Amino acid sequence: MNNETQDSKKEERKSTSIPRDDNQVLNKHRPQNILYSKRQWIVPQSWKTSFVVFALILLASLIGYSVEKRTTMQRLAMDSVLEPIALQGELDLEMKFTSLQDDQQQSFTNFKGQWVFLNLWATWCPPCRDEMPALEMLQRRLGSQLKIVALSVDEDVSEVSRFFGDDAASFEVWLDPERHVSKTLGVTKFPESFLINPEGKIVAQYVGPKDWYSVGSVAYFEGVTNRTRTPTPNL
Repeated sequence: MNNETQDSKKEERKSTSIPRDDNQVLNKHRPQNILYSKRQWIVPQSWKTSFVVFALILLASLIGYSVEKRTTMQRLAMDSVLEPIALQGELDLEMKFTSLQDDQQQSFTNFKGQWVFLNLWATWCPPCRDEMPALEMLQRRLGSQLKIVALSVDEDVSEVSRFFGDDAASFEVWLDPERHVSKTLGVTKFPESFLINPEGKIVAQYVGPKDWYSVGSVAYFEGVTNRTRTPTPNL
């Protein structure tokens, strides 16, 4: 009786024991009616290389777009500060003016092949006077890249001499008491400024007083004289 009981317990343990075959265990817990592949998938090296190349190209494109957008925003910021107006004008470059510095006759032909910034002003104009320190700093900063000419329309030349005193300006100060240039360009209010390209053509106009030595202004003139940007958005 005891032997039969022991044999029965052994058979019961065999029937309830966990199979040793791992595949049998996995198959037991898998959903039925689904095909499973025993093949080990390996991503080809060419696929990996293509993915890395694509990722690098995408990253470079995003960086390029970001830089271009930033540059565009900087240019818009500069233009919003200076508000350059596109202008295709002519000026008699042979016209003679008296220089305050040496009392000699000068003309714009002296600056042939250079960028020239022409500022029309008067000592009786407070905004005009306020611009002079910035023009001085701008001329010192850009040097031969940009020649600045402050053309005074004062009828009393002595007022101009009194304004500068013993401090000689680093830029050119010319006298136009009869307002030849102002009449030619149709200027009736001051200050007003113009940009003349190396070919002697007026390419931009700036109405009213500006901070000519702001970060944006300096970057603007550096870009124009280096030919990395146009004087106005429309050129």
